[in-house]
Amino acid sequence: MNTPRSESSLSPLLVVLLAPLAGALVTLSLAPFDIWPAGILSCALYAWLLCACCERQALWRGWLFGLGMFGSGASWVYVSIHVHGNAAIPLAVILTGLFCAALALLHGLFAWTYVRFIRPLPGGMLIGFPVLWVLFEWLRSWFLTGFPWLFLGYAHIDTPIAGWAPILGVYGLSFICALTGSCLFLAWRSRQAIACTTYAVIVAIMWAGGAVLKPIQWVALANERPLTVAVY
Repeated sequence: MNTPRSESSLSPLLVVLLAPLAGALVTLSLAPFDIWPAGILSCALYAWLLCACCERQALWRGWLFGLGMFGSGASWVYVSIHVHGNAAIPLAVILTGLFCAALALLHGLFAWTYVRFIRPLPGGMLIGFPVLWVLFEWLRSWFLTGFPWLFLGYAHIDTPIAGWAPILGVYGLSFICALTGSCLFLAWRSRQAIACTTYAVIVAIMWAGGAVLKPIQWVALANERPLTVAVY
C-alpha cells in the first residue's frame, strides 16, 4: 500500500495552520456561504490529521480544528454580547474568544477519543470516525444547555442526500457527509484500485439513495383549504 509520510511528523507550524483551516471549512459549507463540498473536504482533512498521530497530538489537533470551526462559525456570539448585551468591545472579544476556545475542547476530546479507542478497531476510520462525529454533535446539542449549531448535515438540505433527511434527520446527513470525507481520505491513502472502487461504491450508494428518496412526498395535507393565522 502506498502511504504518505507519517502524519505524526507534520511540522507544528503546518498543524497550526491546517487544523483551524479544516475546521473553518465546516462554516463555509453552511449558510450563507453554502459551499457544501467544503464540509466533506473538512472531514477528509480531519481524518488525515488524525490518521497517524498519538493521543497527545490528537488532543491538540482536535482543539485547533474546533477553534477554527467555532471561531469562524460562532462569531455572531460577539454581536450578541457587544450589540445586544452592551458590553465593551474588548470584553466582548475576550468573552467570545473564551467561548469558542471552550467549545473547541469538545473537538479535542473527540480527537483524543477517536485515536485512543476508535482508530485501532477494524473499520475505525471508515465507520468509527463518522459515528463518533455524530455522537459528538448529539453531545453538543445538550451538554451544558447545548449549542446545536454548525452541524454538518445542515449544509445538505439542497443536495442529493437531502432525501435521507425525513428518515435519518440532520444527524443522518452529518453521518453521510463525514462518511464521504473518510472514504475520500481512505481512497487517497490507499491508491489501490480495489479499495478505491469499494469506497466509491459506498459513497455512490449513500448519495444515489438520497437522490432516489428526495422526490418522495412523505406527508400529505389533512385539509387543503388555506389556513389563516394571525399574530398579536
